[in-house]
Amino acid sequence: MDKLKDPFEILITTDNHMGYREKDPQVGMDSFHAFEECLEIANEKNVDFVLLGGDLFHEQRPSSKAYLTAS
Repeated sequence: MDKLKDPFEILITTDNHMGYREKDPQVGMDSFHAFEECLEIANEKNVDFVLLGGDLFHEQRPSSKAYLTAS
């Protein structure tokens, strides 16, 4: 079998927990900033796709603030 000549690249991120302690003035935005950094790395590396391994949000039903900040 020939080796792939054009492999694809994946960025895998898991357990982002966006919205974790969102009401805390010191760490409330940390999870959003960390996820933004993941997406920036994906863009810089020109990956073919991003795989979210689970727990994108901290709560099963994220707050409106968490949902809107993430989008």
